[in-house]
Amino acid sequence: MSNIRFDFINENKEARQKERSQLRTSRRVQSLAKRRTEYQSQVQEESKMEEGDEDDFLVRGTGKLQRQTQTIESPSARRQHTRSISYFANSLVESQNVPERVKELLEQLFQGIKLNGYTSYKVIEPTGLIPVLVNFINHPNSSVSALSIEIINLLLLESSDFVTGFINEKIIYALSHKIETAPTELRITVITLIGNIAGDRAETRDYLLGENVVSLIQKLASMYSNVTPMKERLMFLISNLCRGQPFVDLEKVQMLLPYILSSIKQKKFDKIMADALWGFSFIVSNPQNICKFQDSELLETILSCLSTTNNDIIGAILAVLVSYIDNDVSSANWLFEHNVISHLNIIIHSQCDSKTKVHAAFVLSELVLIPNTKVIPTLISNVFVDLPPLISSNYSDFEFKKEIGWLVTNCILSIKSPKELLKLLSIKDFYLMFMLFFDDDNTKFITQLLSCVFILSEFDQKTNFCYHIIDNLQERNLDNILSSFELSKFSSNSLVIEQLNKIKKSMKYVTSSLF
Repeated sequence: MSNIRFDFINENKEARQKERSQLRTSRRVQSLAKRRTEYQSQVQEESKMEEGDEDDFLVRGTGKLQRQTQTIESPSARRQHTRSISYFANSLVESQNVPERVKELLEQLFQGIKLNGYTSYKVIEPTGLIPVLVNFINHPNSSVSALSIEIINLLLLESSDFVTGFINEKIIYALSHKIETAPTELRITVITLIGNIAGDRAETRDYLLGENVVSLIQKLASMYSNVTPMKERLMFLISNLCRGQPFVDLEKVQMLLPYILSSIKQKKFDKIMADALWGFSFIVSNPQNICKFQDSELLETILSCLSTTNNDIIGAILAVLVSYIDNDVSSANWLFEHNVISHLNIIIHSQCDSKTKVHAAFVLSELVLIPNTKVIPTLISNVFVDLPPLISSNYSDFEFKKEIGWLVTNCILSIKSPKELLKLLSIKDFYLMFMLFFDDDNTKFITQLLSCVFILSEFDQKTNFCYHIIDNLQERNLDNILSSFELSKFSSNSLVIEQLNKIKKSMKYVTSSLF
């Protein structure tokens, strides 16, 4: 066994790094970079507000972080909405100095954007609406001001072009002035808007950090220490100021760390804690920052929170854990010694949503690669024994099945002890589970899976076939699957064909029927 080459896992490292990046992106969609404000959806209520009555214009929380799905409309209906938006935008620009028309047009424009589902920057920019909306932020009529901010936020959700357009019109200066005099609810809306700008991309994040946004956060955090909606939006903004690549300069967000860490340690399992964890995960995803956060007490707190059923909290914790596992061996070993495998195993068998279970399996897969000889035996004894029935019951969940496949194949490619490999192969229904992994179209994964077949074939021969490894695989249709790969499914893929050729060469004394 010792002379069997296990270098394929290193050959496939770059491909797996891309897979990691995609998974991290998927995971962090749970913590949206942009969110809607908490504006009331009933526009009929808006029209009842008396002009100048700020207290009636409340911005309340819906708790919804994702954009609402729009009803599918015909192309002609969409064109009509687009024409309406362009019409209202032009009308608003032309009537910006006619007070009795402004509010009505703003309401119509707001509805038009909501109904349209998508508003193109190319439609809005030529109308001159963007600078007009920025000017309306500090309009003396509070309803006009607030509705303008709502419209701006809707447009910021559409594309980065809008973010750039509003920044170029000095929106940050207008918002800074507005927040000094606005009532609390409107301040919350403004912070949401600034948070959406921060979450657009690293460039806008760094722009805000250069505009002294940290001081604004500190001031509002002190003023509203007991106001939950404001604290939620401030943490959303803080999280986005830590987000993105190139990584944020830690020194620029240093003053925000106390808010992040205290919100984690309070363990309230709310939206504030979730965003704090996401913000922290963005910081420690930079390998250069890990050494500054080797705090066992903090890690213990984070690990203990995996017992929650809150998917947002768990997703953020998994993001933190994988950064420690990938970037710091000592922290990875600490996590292993403190039963992280047991916590993750509970998650993959739980009622958590599919994405969360996929990400938990991903973290387990990363653990296989740390230099600790105890990891694989622990996985085999405590996790793998229950995987075959789990995969059978989740067969249609392709992403989960594939991530478990990465876990199993990483383990096979990393095992250096014949005893450990045989223990893995002796698990009830292991071969059935292994063959289910072939029902996948991901070239990187299939290539790694085939490399495992090659290693199993080599081991079977070196042990004089006494463990019937290849026989067990062939009884479960291995030959036909490999033939289909070579003849059709992956016939033009050089990586897959290379692995198939290695398998054919290895198995020539095992069977004459292959291919």
